[in-house]
Amino acid sequence: MLDNKPFTMTCAGCGKDFVLSQEALVERPRDNVSGHQNVVETLMVCSHCSREDHAYFMTAKLVRFRTTLQVRQKELHTLKTQRALKQWRRAKKRHQVEFDRVQAQLRPLFGLESPTAVLEGQGGS
Repeated sequence: MLDNKPFTMTCAGCGKDFVLSQEALVERPRDNVSGHQNVVETLMVCSHCSREDHAYFMTAKLVRFRTTLQVRQKELHTLKTQRALKQWRRAKKRHQVEFDRVQAQLRPLFGLESPTAVLEGQGGS
């Protein structure tokens, strides 16, 4: 069971912790990039120093996948059947695959590293 505790981030600028909430996320439209429509960058904004750091990119296709996932999740919650569970799992996997693909394609175009690469550079996993 999820505990619903607020998720906190440590700002890379001022070093203070801030709660990662909807209010701490800002969406910024980006110029359309070849192969992607309606690219929007989501940024995390520190509540102390207002530093903005990249969180992720969204595209029109990712929004469609996310919407399908949300529909499947509601169906699963309502129906509670094996079929609904299977459809939700399929939608979740498709969304994750597309999300990872989009991030891997767009990050280098905007000069951003993968968070995994950044952690590995710091001696992380």
